[in-house]
Amino acid sequence: MVTRRILLVAMALVLTACSGSGPSSTAATAAATTQTSNPVQVCAGQLRHWGTVLLDAKDAAGYDYQEMALTGTQYVAVLDIAGRAKKLRAREGRAAAVAFVDREATRACAEMTATPCTTSTGGAWPC
Repeated sequence: MVTRRILLVAMALVLTACSGSGPSSTAATAAATTQTSNPVQVCAGQLRHWGTVLLDAKDAAGYDYQEMALTGTQYVAVLDIAGRAKKLRAREGRAAAVAFVDREATRACAEMTATPCTTSTGGAWPC
């Protein structure tokens, strides 16, 4: 009986949180719609995430660039960054390796976004 009551309360909380009502969802929506995306920051965030995932992987993670939502160039960069970070981790520890991933992701993305390429849609996107 107590377990069922706890389950019902938990479900009610989840439904309330996901309903989109209340001031917090309105504020989040307003903040999301008024912020502009910096291509370097977006790219660096992706490379930092996947670089850290690959750094911490015990074996080959098995993700391809599409599963990571990366371009081919970003994929090559994250594999390179993670490989060098693993070597650094062996010498200086995980904290130094994560800091390296952070720095190199930002550097690589700044370089990629500074070199646009033409796509079939006619827009200039990072290669």
